[in-house]
Amino acid sequence: MNKWMLGCCALFTAPLWAQGGGAAGPVVQTKQLTMTAIADTPGFPAEQRFRSRATSLVSWQGKVYGIAAGGTAYLFSVQPDGAIALVSKLPGAQDVRTALVPDGAGNLCVGTTPPVTGDGIVQSLTHPEDVTPFRDLPGGHVLCTNPTVPNAAWRDLGQVADHEGIYTLTADPGKHVLYGVTFPSGVFFSVNASTGQAKTHGNLYQQSRIGVDEYLRPAPRAMAVDSTGVVWTSGTRGRIYRYDPGRDVLEATELRLPGVPGRESLNVLDVLVPGPQDVLYGGTSDGYLFRLDTARLRTVNLGRATDDAGIQALMYGPGGKFYGVAGPAKGGVCRVFTYDPHESEFRVLGIIEKRDTSNYDWLLYQIDAIAADAEGRLYFAEGESPAHIAVAVPSL
Repeated sequence: MNKWMLGCCALFTAPLWAQGGGAAGPVVQTKQLTMTAIADTPGFPAEQRFRSRATSLVSWQGKVYGIAAGGTAYLFSVQPDGAIALVSKLPGAQDVRTALVPDGAGNLCVGTTPPVTGDGIVQSLTHPEDVTPFRDLPGGHVLCTNPTVPNAAWRDLGQVADHEGIYTLTADPGKHVLYGVTFPSGVFFSVNASTGQAKTHGNLYQQSRIGVDEYLRPAPRAMAVDSTGVVWTSGTRGRIYRYDPGRDVLEATELRLPGVPGRESLNVLDVLVPGPQDVLYGGTSDGYLFRLDTARLRTVNLGRATDDAGIQALMYGPGGKFYGVAGPAKGGVCRVFTYDPHESEFRVLGIIEKRDTSNYDWLLYQIDAIAADAEGRLYFAEGESPAHIAVAVPSL
């Protein structure tokens, strides 16, 4: 059944009538919602309509920016009313995962990967990630641009490693240093955003073949830098890894990601963001939210918002709460939730859905990124094609 046909289940502004469960509901309460197809953006090529997915969002210098990827990748901006504008096309035929970050020097940077996963909805639903196609392809590059400058070109900081795509990227903006992880080999690297000098620091895992199911991937989708400049992510058998730039050491800690017993070796980090009181909050591929106290080297399992595996997106936002998206990486409906760290309370807000009687109803199955602007509006990026961006003013 097409996802726009499921919009008849409930209106986006309908009451919050259930807490999880069911095929679709509940529905997020909101004062206002706009949902815009990236393919309807002026200048967007028609042949890309069923290929591009919205993979990343970031709020930067008063605007929300994102990446539409799928064979050809574009940087775009989103207005509060949902209007989308293409900023620039990334050079070359590249894909982008969860890898759009400010470098601290007035630029936005991305890490690219070869588009080896096919086209259209097959690509967005199955995410085949076999090692074999990478063996004959060039590696991913780190690209940076200043989107506030009209017609600004992309600066290519170079290729990190042969036959390796860049799976995720983060930054220490105070030091103008980018950190990332490659796929398929899990190479941890750093790039000086000013000079372009890249350095590899070791591998997060040693497996030579991953398989075609993304649930079997050991590559983390996220990493974060704490207040001391140490980088945190995950690696082999669900272990939490850290990189200390002062010692230039990448090491596995004794900590493991919280997960379902018996699945520890398959558990990976899906999200990791700074929170209050100088601690990090993360989510795992098993759907558990946790708190990481980096100073005391301690984790606290905060539980699961829903019974679905995976936390696809997470941010610390309006009202001192975390806003997240829980759901499977494929074959299910994502649900938006909040977590209040002061009350230790989850609240499942529900699905993102819009009814448009003049056109068609649309339900966001896959949401790969979330961002908020200074006025508290929430922006959701659809990770399937044809991709939409939803902008909501929540009634919380």
